[in-house]
Amino acid sequence: MALRLAAEGRQPQLAWREDGTLDETAARIRWARAHRHLME
Repeated sequence: MALRLAAEGRQPQLAWREDGTLDETAARIRWARAHRHLME
């Protein structure tokens, strides 16, 4: 959803994409999913 809004030029999603926030958030989500067993 945020990537679609950024592609449309919507703020603040566009700024988040440009400054790497969306990539960092996606990486954190991937890590959390891969290490879910540590949080159970």
